[in-house]
Amino acid sequence: MKKLNPKLNFLNQMFKKDLLLMGLKVALVVGPVLTVVNHTGCCLNERLIIRHPFQILLCFLIPFMVSMFAGARRIPATLDDSNDH
Repeated sequence: MKKLNPKLNFLNQMFKKDLLLMGLKVALVVGPVLTVVNHTGCCLNERLIIRHPFQILLCFLIPFMVSMFAGARRIPATLDDSNDH
């Protein structure tokens, strides 16, 4: 078993296609819920201030990043030497 640099391995794992898709799915489910909970007043009053789009973007970005982080943490930090060939 070859031991990889934990930080590099973590970043490599974080940007794998399956984790990106999982993060996107989580963001598309959780993001609208957080947006409705956190921004119902401004959306109903039709007073969308410049800071609101940034805050709404964060409602999607944070669940995406948390999902990717959690997924990357589940993957072990070692790889079999046969994968290097």
